[in-house]
Amino acid sequence: MSSATITGSTIAGLADTSIAGWSMAGHTTFIDGGDIYTDTITATQIDAGTITGTEISASAIITAGTGNNVGVLDGNDAAWRIYAGHATPASAPFRVNQAGKCYATEFEDTLGNAV
Repeated sequence: MSSATITGSTIAGLADTSIAGWSMAGHTTFIDGGDIYTDTITATQIDAGTITGTEISASAIITAGTGNNVGVLDGNDAAWRIYAGHATPASAPFRVNQAGKCYATEFEDTLGNAV
């Protein structure tokens, strides 16, 4: 096998061929165009327009939005697990505590009646 050298933004010495997949410690990863097929992707930050799957797991916090326009699933807060509408869990107009008790500033049933 010949050695390869990196020159600018190209790699000289490598043939223009497809790589079907590679394996590290028994785990195989495939990249097909922009798609990645693998068992697990681990990173501190993932920037993606869309993430799909049967399970998305986080040991701490999953946040959608910013500031007071936010919805949060929180595994770290001692009291609140789900909250929306405020960055501070105890101040959020909608929140659910660890025991499952739901708090809502306003609630409307399916017939449009305030409860």
